[in-house]
Amino acid sequence: MNTELPSIGHTERRTRQALVALACVALIASVCAWLVYSVYRVRSDARAVRTLGAGLPVARVGARIITYGEFVRSRDALKAYLAANAGTQGLTTPPLTSEIEESAYRRLLREAVIAESAHAHGIDVATNDVAQAYDGLIAITSSTPDALASYIKQTFSWSVDEFRTRMLRPQLLEERVAATLTSSTSTREQNLAVTAFTDQRLTKPDVKLYLKFRTEEPRK
Repeated sequence: MNTELPSIGHTERRTRQALVALACVALIASVCAWLVYSVYRVRSDARAVRTLGAGLPVARVGARIITYGEFVRSRDALKAYLAANAGTQGLTTPPLTSEIEESAYRRLLREAVIAESAHAHGIDVATNDVAQAYDGLIAITSSTPDALASYIKQTFSWSVDEFRTRMLRPQLLEERVAATLTSSTSTREQNLAVTAFTDQRLTKPDVKLYLKFRTEEPRK
């Protein structure tokens, strides 16, 4: 039987390995804690947080998960719109507040509810439908494709494809879902019907909202 004790050098190596492992665990835990705080409490716009936290869930509506990446993109678009709108009126760009962030968040929740309802009713919006709506927008505004693309870029910081995906398609889908909620053809009545439907859906137990907003001083 081998009764030799481990050498001092071997013991020291194992001790160092254990310390390194503990240090790595502590570092990972610290990064995770920082990321969770930055996303769920601060809603940071820092590049590292946007990148590392992009896949973290900020809400769940049934089977639909809304991520932090989607939230910051929605917030970016609203910030760009408000800045562009203020610029055209010669006003100062409004500071980012919790109310503005919550508006961006609520938009995503509304879109999730609409998408869920559309799926349940077998409602869809084809790529050709979106293209036709975009062409109609050009005609209604008496604009040119280049001029409209430039306006979209300046107003939302989106490309035309992003505008079609993030604005036109959800809008068309909402219009079709609204038709299942009310017989009215009034835009106002349809909007009220969708809002009421959305608010009711968000009270269900399979809906989880992980971001909380409160009235506060403008964020920096």
